[in-house]
Amino acid sequence: MSWDSLEFICPECGSDECVPASGDKKSPALIVGAYPGHEEIKRGKPFVGGTGDIFQSELRKVGLALNQFRITNLWLHAPNDSEECFAYSKQKVIQEAKGRKLVLLIGKDTVKEFTGEDVSTVNGLIVKSPLLSASILAMVQPTVVFHQSVGEVRFGIQMFAQELEKLDV
Repeated sequence: MSWDSLEFICPECGSDECVPASGDKKSPALIVGAYPGHEEIKRGKPFVGGTGDIFQSELRKVGLALNQFRITNLWLHAPNDSEECFAYSKQKVIQEAKGRKLVLLIGKDTVKEFTGEDVSTVNGLIVKSPLLSASILAMVQPTVVFHQSVGEVRFGIQMFAQELEKLDV
């Protein structure tokens, strides 16, 4: 099965609830979330559930649309205890990031895994990654709006839009 196929099965654990990367394959920017939720698994696309609704709403406020970008998750499916499964998923992200100018890492686990940083201290900032060669921007998980104000999410997206402009993306 191809990586973009809705029928993709994880070769490590056999899960048939994988959510492959989607969006513009030629986009100079990649958006990386943590893992697909129930709605993403059901529909086979990242960022189509509640978190995606918040994220897309904030993107529209800065004149951007999710379909402009390549989108994936750190995990292909709901997280499990398999180190091999996680390593496979992470390698897929690294492959997707090759040749991109900007990578937006979303959420504490994603930011920590690729940068070693705590997202609460680097939200909206350009960070370094030993695994990714593009400019890397860290951002909090959009679901933080359920517990606090939308400001942190809005700030991260505004910084993403500014970086896209700087990189002429």
